[in-house]
Amino acid sequence: MAEHVFIFNPLTAFFLSGVATQLFVLICDHDNRKKKTNRLSVKDSDKRVLRWQSCFDKFCIEMFSLYSKNYESEHFSDDANHVMSPFEVHSAILISVSRIILFSVTHGNLGRKTLKNVSEWFKLITSLAESRLGFFFGQQTQDDLMKIAQEYRSFKSHNHGRNYVDYPHFSPGALFIRSAFVVNLHRDHFQLNLFAVWEESNALFLSDFLHLSDYFNTTIDNEECHDDHYFSPSFPYIHHLPRKKLYETWKLEDQIIHPVPIHLIFLQILKCIHGKAITFQSNNLLPTSNHRMQQQLEKEQEYICAFATNAKQLFLSLKGEIKLAGNCEKQRRYQMKKKQRQNQNFSCTKQSPSFHHGWSCPFLFPARYFHVVEDVFEDNDDFESLVFAC
Repeated sequence: MAEHVFIFNPLTAFFLSGVATQLFVLICDHDNRKKKTNRLSVKDSDKRVLRWQSCFDKFCIEMFSLYSKNYESEHFSDDANHVMSPFEVHSAILISVSRIILFSVTHGNLGRKTLKNVSEWFKLITSLAESRLGFFFGQQTQDDLMKIAQEYRSFKSHNHGRNYVDYPHFSPGALFIRSAFVVNLHRDHFQLNLFAVWEESNALFLSDFLHLSDYFNTTIDNEECHDDHYFSPSFPYIHHLPRKKLYETWKLEDQIIHPVPIHLIFLQILKCIHGKAITFQSNNLLPTSNHRMQQQLEKEQEYICAFATNAKQLFLSLKGEIKLAGNCEKQRRYQMKKKQRQNQNFSCTKQSPSFHHGWSCPFLFPARYFHVVEDVFEDNDDFESLVFAC
């Protein structure tokens, strides 16, 4: 059903939580590695993040079997056992999503708020033409995407009375991030070198889209962290994620001497996304006599509850992983102290290089520092940001 692109989906929400978790930790890593950070603490943090990524990916693969769409899963069926191009699969998913959205616009009666976000989706798709990612999609794919975008721009929507439909959870940014995560989860299906090119191309595109340079031009390395320290409003769906609250979970003095409590940071973000989903749902839960609309509302409520249940399961798994990590860290510290006693010249102040591979997924964040570029989107009025997704 076309509306399944628009409604809340637990898997999409988990993907967003993964991006937000890594982004916050990466910000702390960026700030701390400029300082004399304990080498052992950094090494332990690297290992914790790798544990988190492994557990997170495994859980998302299980979720994919429950919450994937046909246009996604068809590329990874039992028949699809040949080596594929990540660019072909990714672009095919984007074309399918764009056609579904266009069909909903031309055959449905979408409300003003949803149409605003649809316009943002096609701005995002159009911006691919000027990106490295779009270049590797190939000319035919670019032409197909531009044709769909042009059809949308040329269509004049009509309001048919009061029976229009709005989708408060629809987020174009979250939908694009989902497409990239789907490709990444199935990386074993792709040729290794070509997949590495896709990772970097996708990361560069997302760095522009999420305005990552805004995050790395500021710092949260002091105790007087101001109230306005939030994630940029360009972050999809949840808008302003409270960096200050996350910072309280891992303050500066803790960052220097203790490994990252990534499971607690992740839990805070899951709670924030769940709370935002409830807010969107309750603020737009209006009585309706439309049977189809009522079914959609019930499905969304079911999915939001499922997200909360799955989030709890994943957190418990991560909590166990962190406990195991703690045991390994104690052993490592014992061995380090033993070496220090044996070799008085041993030094533990050597710093690890910034942006260690253990701290981020290559397909989300570029390996090198982010370029300052022009914004992908035009400035908007950000109206009703607490009521409606973007």
